[in-house]
Amino acid sequence: MLGFDVIPINDEPNGLFPERNPEPREDTLEATIEFMRQQNADLAVCFDGDADRVVFCDREVFLGFNEVIAFISRLAVEESKKRRVATTVEMGRLLDQALQNLGVEIIRGRVGDVNVAYLTQELDAAIGVEPVGVYIMPQVGYYPDSIFATLTLLSRIREVGEIRDFLKDMPQHRLGRLLFLCLFSLATQ
Repeated sequence: MLGFDVIPINDEPNGLFPERNPEPREDTLEATIEFMRQQNADLAVCFDGDADRVVFCDREVFLGFNEVIAFISRLAVEESKKRRVATTVEMGRLLDQALQNLGVEIIRGRVGDVNVAYLTQELDAAIGVEPVGVYIMPQVGYYPDSIFATLTLLSRIREVGEIRDFLKDMPQHRLGRLLFLCLFSLATQ
């Protein structure tokens, strides 16, 4: 109905996941990106095994977790006019920077989609997000809804390049998180 040509892959239910690892991460989506290039597709929407998480790839590469979360969160805030976003203590600073000029308050709570759902409801937040590709979209319910998050993204952009254009102005934070995790790991041993 949105006017997109959809090319489904790995869309036959099979609990053994014979085609790819069900964890949608950069290292498990290389074949998906190659298939997307062969099909001349613009965007890959990649769900985990039970479709409560979603990540995205363009023709260049995996777009990242926090990066697209920041983009979709911005869309949700702009649409709802609400000025709070619920997330977890694991969420990096990219989300804060992406929403800074909108005057949005980022509230971090406990890890887990149930905790994010409760926090989203309690705060009357525009969106709840968890940095593994979980989106709580309050207008449809307080549960992970990867389909509605995808439709929110697709209905608000004219071309996939808008995502990358948004991201090119955002600082890179991956190394900082890796260093934190390594330091934390060393400190607890």
